[in-house]
Amino acid sequence: MDEFATMSFCGLEVFDFDTVDGIEGHFQYNNAKFHLQSLKEFDSACVEVYEDWKVIIWGDEGVIQKEFYIMDIEEFRINLYTKYPLKG
Repeated sequence: MDEFATMSFCGLEVFDFDTVDGIEGHFQYNNAKFHLQSLKEFDSACVEVYEDWKVIIWGDEGVIQKEFYIMDIEEFRINLYTKYPLKG
């Protein structure tokens, strides 16, 4: 595929991908290109995203490279709260 689609959460772009596979309870995105600088080292990886936004990044040989919830990524939270400031 020559064009990429974009995965967004809360109106923020998280990564682009070229293909996606639906698996029970989650989706697998192939050849991900991250918009977050803190995750750029995982560009071209296979990424699973679960319904609760748990993310698993897979490396070669089926080894998990990183596992996290998107809200645990500080860069994502900063972008989120910049776009949608907390009122208090």
